[in-house]
Amino acid sequence: MATSFLFHLVRARVQAQSALPRLQVLVFEPAPAVGRGAAYADDAPTNLLNVTAGSMSVAEDDRQHFLRWLHRQAITHFQGEQITHDSFLPRPLFGRYLEDVYRETCATGATLGVDIRHVREAVHDVRADPPAGYRLVTQQAEHIAQRVILAIGNLSSAAFEDLRGHAGYFDSPYPVRALACGIPRDVTVCVLGTSLSAIDAVVALAEAGHTGPMYCMSRNGRLPSVRGLKNQPVTLSPRLVATLAEGVAQGRRLTLREVMGLLADELAHQGIAFDELLDLQAAPPPATDYLQEEITLSSSRPRQWQSLGNALNAVVDAIWQQLDDAGRERFDATLRSIWMARRVTFPIENARRLQALLRAGRLQVMPGLQSVDPVPGQHHRFRIQARDRAELHADVVINATSFSADARHSDLPLLRNLLDRGEACPHRFGGLCVDFATGNLMRSDGSINADISVLGTMAAGTYFWTNSMDVNARLARGVAGRLVQELCASETRAERTCPI
Repeated sequence: MATSFLFHLVRARVQAQSALPRLQVLVFEPAPAVGRGAAYADDAPTNLLNVTAGSMSVAEDDRQHFLRWLHRQAITHFQGEQITHDSFLPRPLFGRYLEDVYRETCATGATLGVDIRHVREAVHDVRADPPAGYRLVTQQAEHIAQRVILAIGNLSSAAFEDLRGHAGYFDSPYPVRALACGIPRDVTVCVLGTSLSAIDAVVALAEAGHTGPMYCMSRNGRLPSVRGLKNQPVTLSPRLVATLAEGVAQGRRLTLREVMGLLADELAHQGIAFDELLDLQAAPPPATDYLQEEITLSSSRPRQWQSLGNALNAVVDAIWQQLDDAGRERFDATLRSIWMARRVTFPIENARRLQALLRAGRLQVMPGLQSVDPVPGQHHRFRIQARDRAELHADVVINATSFSADARHSDLPLLRNLLDRGEACPHRFGGLCVDFATGNLMRSDGSINADISVLGTMAAGTYFWTNSMDVNARLARGVAGRLVQELCASETRAERTCPI
């Protein structure tokens, strides 16, 4: 998120017509380099993006940005296949792209009076310090800033906290390279979760030569949908876009039924059968049968409901903004898990890898996960209880239940300090309360702090789909554009500091 914000900030500075004050930007990141973030860290090449190369970009309005970077780097093939718009490429490769974008952004910014500096520290507290601005406290120093952008990324999973510290337990599947190095090849492994993170873990272990039994378990046992190879782009109808924009402007609230009605109308407009979506809610068949059907469908014909899902990224935050609280509660309770399993697709290459493991008896995918407990007195041994099944034992347990957006239970000092003082408040549907129109942080008394903006996971309760690169790039562009507009309107020409 920080990289996309900086890219758009410098670009907005280029496009500004009036003279602007010099801007110093401090990027607080403990890692040696800025750009990748945890999602795109250096890792095994089996860790694939779940979005095609032609749809991944830091630039909100330039979806080919990553592809052009690949061309400049003379990177034309992956695993023996020519890279195209529809290729699924390794996350670490996209991380290299992000690092390059950051370096190029810093170089361009320096010529325009935007000085970007990397501070290898984490901010533990942000305190108002009028009239100077804000005092940012790290372990070793304090910094003064006039504007603050909170782009702190994902929080660690809040599930299975009681297992932390036990031998044989991995609190995250990432980096997957560490799994292959740290897990003996012949032991029994249980991966908690059946989503993209779980698939990354299983594929990485298999590719590294793991021979022991592997299990993937979750409450519902749903694997993600496989991305169609023949999908055609979808353009949202002007009527839907106008209706949603009008609703946001008027502060309209819709029930879940009304939102479903809007989507049903859009499906009809696009010629997509509504029954196709209803089928997605059905209980999944055994994993081998499910994957075979998914692989066949994805390789034989367009799956336009997937294309519509991608197109809805342009308005998904507007839909969520208008959905009333009762509708959000119902969605969370009954539909979110299905949405996550079906909306977030994964590459057919990994689907075929899973299918081969299932057919060889090396992997089982199981629903009904209830509990996981260390076996007393037995080192590296866990008991996993599933509904209506005999208990399972494993030597290694990997938590692949994805990240958390629950700021209330985070142990990050920065979040704790902001929440404890009422300078931020937790959003009931994830992250922090954020003003929808501006992206600015809201205090516990409901007032808006115009000098602190929030991007990424900590804005999930307001914008809903903040784990999508294109949604985040759009939000980052908005925050950056508004900041440059404020600078243009300002009469002062004093140097300003904007930490991230």
